[in-house]
Amino acid sequence: MSDFLHTLFRGLYPPYIFFVIWGIVARIHSSRWRRFDMLLLGSFLLFDLFAAFQVWIFYGILETQARYLRIALPLCLPFAAEGALAAWNLLKREKHIRLFTLTVLAVLLAFDVYSSYSPLVQQYRRPTKRIGRLLSQQAASLIKEDWRPQPKPAGFDQMKCDHYQSGRRPLVQTCNPMRAVGYLCGGQEYRELFGLWGFSPDYIATPNREAPLPGYVLLGEVKSDGQTAYVFKLTAEKQ
Repeated sequence: MSDFLHTLFRGLYPPYIFFVIWGIVARIHSSRWRRFDMLLLGSFLLFDLFAAFQVWIFYGILETQARYLRIALPLCLPFAAEGALAAWNLLKREKHIRLFTLTVLAVLLAFDVYSSYSPLVQQYRRPTKRIGRLLSQQAASLIKEDWRPQPKPAGFDQMKCDHYQSGRRPLVQTCNPMRAVGYLCGGQEYRELFGLWGFSPDYIATPNREAPLPGYVLLGEVKSDGQTAYVFKLTAEKQ
């Protein structure tokens, strides 16, 4: 639930929404609020409502992506412009008001920079993500050395409207925090979609050495900060 709320918060792009709210208040306060403004705001809220809960509606999972929520942000551009104009007008007033406004704008800018670089910083500073990044890089390197391009099986390039796949191999089945292994080795992550189509993962990267994986042989192991992950390869017999 906390991850979902955090994603919503990021998807609304707080520095931008700050000016949107400021602009809405300014229009209402000056009696310039019109039906068209209500149409823009209603469209924005309705779009983000469906974007936030579409996965829950269809799959029962409370999950979304910030980039989907940001698609509708241009609908609020008139309000954001109104808010920015109000901020500019404050900057031209008394010194203490100007100082306060500049402080708020500096805080918003700092927050925006932090939000933009936070995922990258966490990859190096947060222990779980750092270890996952290092294990993923090593596992991807191991797979790259072993993988030999093969003809795509019939139906491999098929798509579904609610699923995306790049059409690249190898298919690598992983778990958090190593989900990037497939991408890093030049292939893609093995998703449930492939299992429904009858395709097996070419490789499996897992921290569980004893996992029952019939049809797979151990290719190698990778280590980082005392953590170990194992890479299993699909055998020729099963292919």
